[in-house]
Order: sequence, then C-alpha cells, then structure tokens
Amino acid sequence: MLRIKPSIEVVDGKMIVGKKYRGNFDRCIVNYVKTVLKIMMTSIIQECLLLIPISSETVLKVREAIEQYASFEEIIETTPDVPFRLTADQTH
Repeated sequence: MLRIKPSIEVVDGKMIVGKKYRGNFDRCIVNYVKTVLKIMMTSIIQECLLLIPISSETVLKVREAIEQYASFEEIIETTPDVPFRLTADQTH
C-alpha cells in the first residue's frame, strides 16, 4: 500500500485535492503542518488553533512541529466537541 493522504484545500470557494503526503498518519500530519506553516509565515499571526480529533501522541508531535517551525505567542488546543469562539480582542 502507498498510504497516500491527500490534503484538501479551498480555492475560489471550491474544495480541491492539494499536496499528497505518503507514509503513516503521524508522519503525514507533521509534514502537513510544516507545509502550512511555511505558507502562514508570510503573514503576521500570533495565535495558532490546534483542533484535536487525534491521539494525544499525535497532538504532541504536531505541537512540537509547530513550536519547531513557527513562533506563535499562543497555541490553543481544542476538540471538535468544545466550540471555540474568538473574542473581540482575538479577531484581527
């Protein structure tokens, strides 16, 4: 098995297949985070929202990748069952 995991991107309001990652899930998610952070680093972003529908071991790997490849003032972890809402001072 090739174990290919495609990323999904929204372009012009449509969902398309983006970059394809190969390997186990943890490796793919860390490589995806690195790719996204490279794109995001062109903007001034102070907070990072990490939505966690994944295992705690994978969360740790993702958090380590975020900390290694970017410098956010805050990394906010949340789960799909806990709604996250930006307060007025968090919107830019």
